[in-house]
Amino acid sequence: MTIGIVALNLGMDISYRVENFVVGGVFRAGAVASFPGGKGVNVARVLLQLGETPHLFGCIGGRVGAQVAEGLYWEKLALLPVRIRGESRTCIHVVDPKRAVQTVINDPGPRLSVTDNRRLRAAFRVFRRRCAVLIITGSLPRGVPPGVYAAMCREAAEEGIPTVVDAGGEALRRAFHARPLLVKPNREEFAALAGRRVSARELQSVLRRLSCSTETIIAVTLGAAGVIAGHRGSLIAVRPPRVPVVNAIGSGDAFVAGFMSHYLRTQDVGESLRRGVVCGTLNAMTERPGTMAYGMFCDILAATRIRRTD
Repeated sequence: MTIGIVALNLGMDISYRVENFVVGGVFRAGAVASFPGGKGVNVARVLLQLGETPHLFGCIGGRVGAQVAEGLYWEKLALLPVRIRGESRTCIHVVDPKRAVQTVINDPGPRLSVTDNRRLRAAFRVFRRRCAVLIITGSLPRGVPPGVYAAMCREAAEEGIPTVVDAGGEALRRAFHARPLLVKPNREEFAALAGRRVSARELQSVLRRLSCSTETIIAVTLGAAGVIAGHRGSLIAVRPPRVPVVNAIGSGDAFVAGFMSHYLRTQDVGESLRRGVVCGTLNAMTERPGTMAYGMFCDILAATRIRRTD
């Protein structure tokens, strides 16, 4: 069963391990690594570890785009590329293992032309027919209209293909109204759905009210506190155990992968949310985004608590 992953803003990540990093200092990195990056790639890596068959769809261009394609090939991650004229982006990660703090600098990336956008939409029509489900994730490249994720959700729905959206801002707001299976904002991104910033105190009431008006599962990730989800007016809170955090980047992506892997087989929303939180926790215990301390899966699963409120 192929799980399609729409990851339009593909690029290369360069990760520097720097102990006691501070802004304005001069440092020598303890280790440097370069690998294909972005939210969709993280999702694909975790799905592969879970025994699934992920297939990426995204834009690549220039020398960096060629590096992305080669890197994904060696990781055994399938890609249907959309070739663009611009240069794919490069993003910088500085990981401080001493303090378990990460600093990320995201390249703005290429701007897609009208021709690039036409090619993108034509390629998507081919890609979606190969997939049992679509995970649409990450930022939009410059020049891509904010309604493109919503359009993809609607087109997939016409063919009976469920969708998951992990995005922010206007792209998330519009996609939500296209009724995907699940949306996964963090607490800040949830403002796009609520229409305003929501405090921690009022999060549950706003989430419950919003979930009453839609079939879409709204899963708000809360970092180390896990996730709280609204579904048909009910709330489901999932909390993992405390673990030693190495690098939390990619934990939300791991959550999406874990949720979808279990949901495809069971359609059990609560347990799928729990499995997603477990995968996100295991990701935070490793240095490289999109990888899991998989040997701890059963222990973390047993210690992860779920609470339902009707």
